[in-house]
Amino acid sequence: MHCFHCMHELPAGGTGFCPRCGKPAQEPNAPHQLAAGTILNNRYLVGNVIGEGGFGITYIGFDRSLDVPVAIKEYYPSSCANRLSNYSNDITITYGDGYDYFVNGQERFLKEAKSIAKFTDDNGIVDVRDYFTANNTAYIVMEYLEGIDLRRYIKQYGVFRPDAIFRLMLPIMRALGKIHGAGIIHRDISPDNIMYLHDGTLKLTDFGAARQFSDYELKTMSVVLKPGYAPYEQYSRKGNQGPWTDVYSLCATIYTCITGKTPPDSLDRSRGEALAPPSALGVNISPALETILMRGMSLSVEGRIRTAEELKRLTEGALRGNLPPVQRKPQPAPPRSNGKTAAIVALVAAVAVVAGLILFVFLFKGCPSDKKTQPVTIPSSTVALTTNAAEPATEPTTVPPTTTPVTTVPETTVPTTVPPETTEAPTEAPEPTEAPTEAPTEAPESIPEETTLAPETEYIQSEYGD
Repeated sequence: MHCFHCMHELPAGGTGFCPRCGKPAQEPNAPHQLAAGTILNNRYLVGNVIGEGGFGITYIGFDRSLDVPVAIKEYYPSSCANRLSNYSNDITITYGDGYDYFVNGQERFLKEAKSIAKFTDDNGIVDVRDYFTANNTAYIVMEYLEGIDLRRYIKQYGVFRPDAIFRLMLPIMRALGKIHGAGIIHRDISPDNIMYLHDGTLKLTDFGAARQFSDYELKTMSVVLKPGYAPYEQYSRKGNQGPWTDVYSLCATIYTCITGKTPPDSLDRSRGEALAPPSALGVNISPALETILMRGMSLSVEGRIRTAEELKRLTEGALRGNLPPVQRKPQPAPPRSNGKTAAIVALVAAVAVVAGLILFVFLFKGCPSDKKTQPVTIPSSTVALTTNAAEPATEPTTVPPTTTPVTTVPETTVPTTVPPETTEAPTEAPEPTEAPTEAPTEAPESIPEETTLAPETEYIQSEYGD
């Protein structure tokens, strides 16, 4: 026999309590859950419940072929399913119009299990080992993780250092990138669904939180969404959801891990409630990591980090000391001037040029020479008439034979130098009016403006979850 709490093999003639975990070894489950001790698929022993949500129940189990504990997830949408395990382990559908919904959800449940099973070698997510149908529903068998979820870890041991939790999250970011590439969105990332294992690593569990479509299914939406971790678009059945949806939830989980506080709900944020940066709450976080975290939790999809690959790349750069690129708002183009304004500007410029030329001629051409003026004697016979320098000189003009008195100009002394009009240059350059926008000395890794998913990829938004 095995303990239904930890699947440890019980010694013969025991006291009824497990010597390993100290709990009652054969404690029964609730009537709507599978009876503890049930055998599934002729291989798996079902134990006690370790988690339950609106669309599934997770049990601890034991693989009798491999002699290892496992986790068994059962598709159980509580809004339209029921079971009385005292009579039968089969599920019955209680809602008249819920049959098609139940069947379609079960198909997606198994389809998603097949897709996730392709990534069982990835260290960031839980391994999927088997899937099958039984008891009018479907089951997924996963590895059993020895550890504690992040919600309970923070409660017992306190918050993480920012650089430590970002580093621990890198395998999950890498795994999410692969899962998104297969067209799967987790949609339920939170501290409850990330396990801190005994070896000090993290693993993401519980894939497949449902997104509902019909009016009936919309009634159970609040069971799936976790306030504080679901982005704004996830509250609408027509919301623009994609990899960026999981980016928001993962960053919100990191926010809780370093502050100990659940972020404000995205609906409340859309109505004006502010999201305080971790540094404002006393967290010693680098500007680079805080920038990444706040961008990952942007309310608008357009302003958010778009993919898990981008989030991983930026995080790795920030841990090396690189600053993430700053998103700058486009500057408005200067207004165009009309023809009348242009003419006025041209006229003012022309007047300024003419005035400058006149001032130049007056200051430098019109000044007296630095040589003394000599007496000038005009011949009595002729006087040479001159014209402008641009015109050739004219022939001498004959003057009647009269004597022209000699005019003597008194000797004058002129200054040897003319003091130039100068403006003393400032000894220091003026302070810039705006902060410099130079890039950091170490080039940050670039961010693609937008990641476009392949046209043939359609994200699976399944109908189950915890």
